This record gives sequence, C-alpha cells and structure tokens, in this order.
Amino acid sequence: MAEDPEWRVAKSSKAPIERPTRFSSSPSKRQLSGRSGGYGSESEDDRRDYRSRHRRSRSPAGISNSSREPGLSRSQPPLPPPPPPPPPPPPLEEPMPVAPIEPLVPPPPLPAPPDFLKGSLQEASTAEKEKVWRERFRLMADAYQYRADISKLDQDLKFVQKSLSGPYAFLPEESKLDLKQHLEDLQAQCAEKRKLRDAALATLGQTNFWPIFTRTENEEAQKKKYEDMVNTVADLHGTVASIHSVLHAAVEQHNSNLVSNGIDDEIAGRPRKRRRLGEAGDAASLEDELSPSELSTVMDQVQQVESRLSDLQNLLHQRDNDISEAIKDAIDERYETSGPPQDAESDSATAAAVAQLKQIVESTGNDMGVVAVELGAVITQVELRSQETTQLKEKYARTLAEIAQVSSCLFVLAKPEQSR
Repeated sequence: MAEDPEWRVAKSSKAPIERPTRFSSSPSKRQLSGRSGGYGSESEDDRRDYRSRHRRSRSPAGISNSSREPGLSRSQPPLPPPPPPPPPPPPLEEPMPVAPIEPLVPPPPLPAPPDFLKGSLQEASTAEKEKVWRERFRLMADAYQYRADISKLDQDLKFVQKSLSGPYAFLPEESKLDLKQHLEDLQAQCAEKRKLRDAALATLGQTNFWPIFTRTENEEAQKKKYEDMVNTVADLHGTVASIHSVLHAAVEQHNSNLVSNGIDDEIAGRPRKRRRLGEAGDAASLEDELSPSELSTVMDQVQQVESRLSDLQNLLHQRDNDISEAIKDAIDERYETSGPPQDAESDSATAAAVAQLKQIVESTGNDMGVVAVELGAVITQVELRSQETTQLKEKYARTLAEIAQVSSCLFVLAKPEQSR
C-alpha cells in the first residue's frame, strides 16, 4: 500500500511553513474559500497546510472517527475480557448433624367458660317462685324446730348433770351409770341438732335473690360476644390440636428414620446441642420429612390460627371499647334526662308485688307465731312431765332403799331362827 504524501506531512515534527498569500490574513476566510471553492487562485501548499493543522490537533475531541485512517484501528490489539469474580469463602460453621427431635408438648386444656354464661337471668314463673318460697319457709321452720330441740336438750343436760352432783349421792351405782349414759346420748343429740340447724341456715342464706330481673340489651349483646369468643377459642384449640397431631406424627417419623439408619446410636454418646439456623434461615428437617401437600396443609392451618388470633384480639379490643362507650352513653343519657341521681320511685306493678310479698311475709310470721305458741305449750308440758318423772325416779329410789333396808332386817332376823 503506497504511503500518502499528505500523511507524511501531517506526521512531521516540524511546524509547516506558511507562505504569505493575499488570502492568508484571515484563516476563517481561507477555510471558507477552501470548502466553498470560491477562490480558484489558492495554491496546493495552502490546502495541504490547512489539512495538516487539523490533523495535528492535541485534543482527542478534535480528531473524529472519519479523519482517522482505517489501518490505525486495525493495528490495535483487542482488550482482554474481565477476570471472573472470586469464589465465595467457605462457611465458618460446620453443618449440624442430624439429631432426633424432642417430643412435643401437647396444648393445654381449655379453661372453663364464665359462670354467667351458664345461668339464665329470665324472670321465674309464679309456680317457680312459689316453689322457691316454700323451700325457704321449710328451711326456716326446720331451723326453728332445731333451735327448740336444742333448748330442750340443754335443759335435759342440766337436769342430768344436777342429778349426778352431790345432793343425789345416795343413788345406787347402776342408776348413776344409766344417768351417765343418758348424759352422753343427750350431748350427742345436741351436737347433731346444732349441725342440722347450721346447715339449714347456710342453705337458706345461699338461695338466689328474688325477684329476678330480666337482661338488658347491653347484657344480651355482651353475652353473645362472650359466647362468640368461647366458640372461637374452642375452634382455635381444635386447630392447634390438629397441628400438634400432624407435627407429632412428623417428629415420630423423623426419629424412627434416624433409629432405622443407625444415626441415633452414633450421637447417643455426645450431648445434644441446640439447633441453630443457617444464614438462609432454613430448617429442612421437618420439610424433608413432610410431603409438600402436608406441609402446605400445616402452613394453611398456622395461617388460619394466626388470623383467628388477630380477629380475637380485635374482638376483645372492640368489646372493651363498646362496653366503655355504652356505659358512658348510658350515664350521660340518664344524667341529661333525669338530672342528678335521686331515689327511684316504684311503679304500680312493683308496688303491688311488694305489697303482696309483705302480706305473704306477715301471714307467714303469724303462722310461725302460732306454731311457736303451740311449741311453747308443748315444751311446758314436757317440762311438767320431766318433773313428774324426776319425782317418780326419786320415789322409786327411796322405795328401793327402804326395800333394801327391810330385806337386810329380814335377813338378820331369819338368820338366828336358822341357827336354832
């Protein structure tokens, strides 16, 4: 390939000699004349000098791709490709050996629901009220009867204790033994009557308050919310129990596989370590044991439990807010409508019910007074009979003593006659 003379002039280290011409005073005009061709008298040297100045520009931006020779770009070698990235460093922690999993702890049992969900606050019927008050009257009558029996037994105890004292020391030993046995029986009967009386009073005190009022709308709504919460907790407990059964089966399968492969014998000699997750946070022991369908089922159940727990928490917060707002609204409404709290006025129905109840109580009190009078008369008669019995016992004891004296005298008189 022949070398271009213009290229040799452009590569020369010496500056080109500019010949004076009539058009050399203005380079811009020379450039314009060279490009436009308007001046035909321009020499060949001027044109060569013009091209060489443009090729010797020091700025890389001044050299365009079109002004370079094709041979120069072919002579440069291609750039080498970038080196590959270095391999990642080896992990510092050794993989944990496969170990058997500890047995899972079963979920705790459900707590008992509140007591107010079991009972009912509906107003009782007339028959039920009558039954309740009959039972109360029976308990009051029993308690009064036990009290009367206790007072009678106390009097008998005092009499027997007095009989065993000093003034009656002349009684024979058999009579004294009988009195002591009778005293023990009276003490046992008195203790038993006291227990029955206390039990009757305790049962009477534990009876429900009457009259029974119906529930309000807020109480019914609150009860329904509590019932919904109890049902939700029961469903959650069932879901957790099913998850526990699935995980328990997976753990048993995992441990049985370890035992069958002989891994359990190898790691039995060293203490078990707590399992740690790697950098990726994967725990592939259960995932390897469970099939994809079982694993997806477990994950769905876990998500259901979490969603139900969040719903339950929201329900609890909403219930607290609703109760507080309902209480505030009720207080404000009552204060606005009724003003400051005053004594409640009973309506006609309540007044009639209270009057009827007072009549029942008064009639019951009168009946109990009559019964008490009759019991007092009976107790008086019993005391008289007791005194007569005591007198007869004393007379009987004196008679026995006289008989004993007469018998001894007859025995003394009969003995000399036998000796004759």
